[in-house]
Amino acid sequence: MSNKINKKRFIIAIIILILILIGIIYILKGITQALTSTKKAKPGVITINNTEFTRFMYKTKKLKEGENVYILKSVTKNNKKYYKIKYKLSVGLIPEENVYFFDKTEKTEYSLMSDVSSFDYISGRFKTQGEYEIYLLKNKIKYVYIRAAGRGNTIGKIYYDDEFEMFRNACEYLKIPYGYYFVDEAINNTEAEEEADIVIDFLNKNKTPMNKLPFVIDLEYTSGKESRTSNIESQRGEIIKIITDKLNKANIETLIYANAKKANSNLMNLNQKFWVAYYPNEGKIPTEWLSKYKTQEIANNLQSMSKVIAWQFTEKGAPNDNINQKVDLSIVLTKEFEKYR
Repeated sequence: MSNKINKKRFIIAIIILILILIGIIYILKGITQALTSTKKAKPGVITINNTEFTRFMYKTKKLKEGENVYILKSVTKNNKKYYKIKYKLSVGLIPEENVYFFDKTEKTEYSLMSDVSSFDYISGRFKTQGEYEIYLLKNKIKYVYIRAAGRGNTIGKIYYDDEFEMFRNACEYLKIPYGYYFVDEAINNTEAEEEADIVIDFLNKNKTPMNKLPFVIDLEYTSGKESRTSNIESQRGEIIKIITDKLNKANIETLIYANAKKANSNLMNLNQKFWVAYYPNEGKIPTEWLSKYKTQEIANNLQSMSKVIAWQFTEKGAPNDNINQKVDLSIVLTKEFEKYR
């Protein structure tokens, strides 16, 4: 009788020991996954709802579109291609076709750039950071500009963009170089000084590692409408120079954004690089540079064109190239921007 009891106790003890070992392995596996480094991983974004995330010793999860993951390496299993990824504190496999990541290796003469503001959030174009990340990756957008603040064009009150952090965080996660822009409406030297101080303060509080692009002074052109600057077009270059000089002294590189016609007639004497807006064909991404469009005055001026490094070609997306969101898009000279990568 006692031998039977001892045998039974021994079996129970072995089972308990095995369960303890399994528990220890389970815990150690979880700790190992949590500690897995993502320093050399590629930031990626899940593109399909209910993507299966298979983990060793853990239940398979279903990931949602827009979820952020870190791609550790490629894996082939049963003749199918997967990425080994880290999602939050877990490591596992997802189908390769269900994730996008930012390809830094592709080089072309022109690169695509997006600029955004809270209007793109309010309009519903991008309701979440994940949606914006997918948009950037799917359309191979290499650079981004985000509105930081501006001055109202009626009473001249300063305002700040309410959603800049969402767009900034997307760029930081994907490691896409980005910059900020300020919508200028200064009508005198005092207001120019004020705007420069606001920019410096904003950057001191909000600069992050991927904020590598020059700061943009955005000179909006309201065709057919009165604005605060309508009557000072001939003096606007002098006012802008006050802003850029003060920013440059603070080691802030600057770029001027303006309508192509206005830039050519009033601003090109400034010692600045330019980003100009001209929309000859808003349905598609240009395959040739702005200098081809000789009907635009600036294209006939070699000195002016030598200063243009970015060209906003649409404010309505590019449906012919499957970019259906009605967004501002630009192409930039890759050789001028790749140094910011």
